[in-house]
Amino acid sequence: MGKNKEKITKREEQLLEQIKNLYIGYRKSYIKMYYNKGESTAKYYRPTWALHDYQILAHVRQKQTIGIFAGQVFCKFICFDVDSPELELSRHTTKALVVLLNHDYNISLDDIHVSFSGKKGYHVEIFLDEFIESNKMEHFYYDVLNNLGKLSEEVEIELRPLHTVGLKLPLSIHKQTNKYCHFVDNQTLRKKTDSEKYFLSIEPMSKDYFEIEILPDSKKINQVQFLNEDEKIESKKIINNINYKIDIESETKAILLVLKDKHLLYPNSRHNFCFKASIFLKEQGHDIEDTLKILTDVLENTFKYYRDMIDKSTTQDYALKELKRIVKNTYNKNYIWGQTSKEIKIYKDELKEVLNISTNGKSLHLKKLALSTLIQSKRYASQNGVFYMPYSTMTKMGNTGSRGRLLQYLLNLEEMGFLEVVSRNEKSEGTYKKKANKYRVSIAQEDGDEFIVLDLNEIGKYDLKDYIVELLTIKEAKEILTKSQFYDLGLAKLYKMKKQ
Repeated sequence: MGKNKEKITKREEQLLEQIKNLYIGYRKSYIKMYYNKGESTAKYYRPTWALHDYQILAHVRQKQTIGIFAGQVFCKFICFDVDSPELELSRHTTKALVVLLNHDYNISLDDIHVSFSGKKGYHVEIFLDEFIESNKMEHFYYDVLNNLGKLSEEVEIELRPLHTVGLKLPLSIHKQTNKYCHFVDNQTLRKKTDSEKYFLSIEPMSKDYFEIEILPDSKKINQVQFLNEDEKIESKKIINNINYKIDIESETKAILLVLKDKHLLYPNSRHNFCFKASIFLKEQGHDIEDTLKILTDVLENTFKYYRDMIDKSTTQDYALKELKRIVKNTYNKNYIWGQTSKEIKIYKDELKEVLNISTNGKSLHLKKLALSTLIQSKRYASQNGVFYMPYSTMTKMGNTGSRGRLLQYLLNLEEMGFLEVVSRNEKSEGTYKKKANKYRVSIAQEDGDEFIVLDLNEIGKYDLKDYIVELLTIKEAKEILTKSQFYDLGLAKLYKMKKQ
């Protein structure tokens, strides 16, 4: 114990506190890793004493490697422990899991944390800012496995920590391989340049948001229904071949060329084309039946006249069945084209209506979010005014990063009649998967002579105050805003600069 009493550096103290904040909820027992040369694998034993900060500090200093347990009733995070005989197989499964959590459960990539286990696996973790019932995390785990499917019989994805099964903490050494258990990028799985710095930057997700927006209905989850063999292969192919990042200009040109010629132009492009073209056609106003018909014609012509553009092992029936699934997912989840080419204008009267929003202590936050939803509606709303807006987009547009507070603000805007929440936490028919949350701005979108045209590539850089200064005179701004709001936004200085 004397070694552990050496002077604690500021960095060690920060790491100790962050581990306690994110991981530690149960201290009555813990596990300690050890390895005897010549044995096939490292092992763990449970010391008879409780977990103290001394053991955590020894772990941070890489003198011990310890793991923790969940409480019998409550826990504060979930870990998907991905393991297999081959690291590459674990990598593939981990990437698929991250895609699923991000796209199907609307969990921001900022809230999905992945670390290397030290041997041939990865830990995929989600942290909460408050304790949650352990059985809720168990239901979430089974729902995720249900939607992911059993990608390979060699892969295990285990729920950790449990009250009876521990989880090794990151940022120390795996005793068998002598490798550092570092954090990785959650999309590429490349090693973080500074795992400790990344770890210290982690902020837990709102427990309220997790329960309301993400947690499945536990009453409907009885057991894991794995995909059948054909669906498993199909899911793996889609995950492997679809690139979700869209370069708008070049992709639009490529899609238009294929639609014009009515056949694929490049080998092995079927997955990417079907996915991106279905989003493109949806954004152009086509319904699901029209989109399916247009893309079916492309694939049928390709099979008939340009067979070498599609893998020889892929049959036409299989490709059309897969197309139907991709198109259905695109509409159910309301995937959006990364930008829109139409001109977006914000009118003076619209801004005034946004600024007139007020409620106890939250008016500025509500005004900012209301303006963000108005802009998003103008960019992406369908003919009936419905649009999708993930929480990550709200944050990028200058709103709070707290999902719990964003949810409350959205509900406030709905109560005030500014916004309609069309659907939230809705399940797709016949599955436990959730559709994308949909909204509709309820105010009449104004017209008039006074407006500003938005640069769609710069929207994230604009703040509420920029719109005010551009569209309102200083007298108008002071009439609508309270004195504290006017000065909190720094408008006095901005109007003075505008005069110069």
